[in-house]
Amino acid sequence: METKSKLGKFNWKDVTKGLILTFITALLTLIVDIAKDALVDQVPIVIQWATVLTTSGIAAAGYLLKNLGTDENDKHILEPKK
Repeated sequence: METKSKLGKFNWKDVTKGLILTFITALLTLIVDIAKDALVDQVPIVIQWATVLTTSGIAAAGYLLKNLGTDENDKHILEPKK
């Protein structure tokens, strides 16, 4: 099984890492949102689900776009070739 994806392609490892990153980002955004409301004594705590989902989606898209622009040697597409 291929461990590194080629330039401009994904493999299952990239997708799995992207999903893990999405979950962690959502969890951290949720924690920050709850803590923010708790600090200002807002009861009931209102969770901004749109913010959580948007932040997670942006993090996942950024990770996958980064992987599209790097090759199996972690060289970025804009790096000059030697």
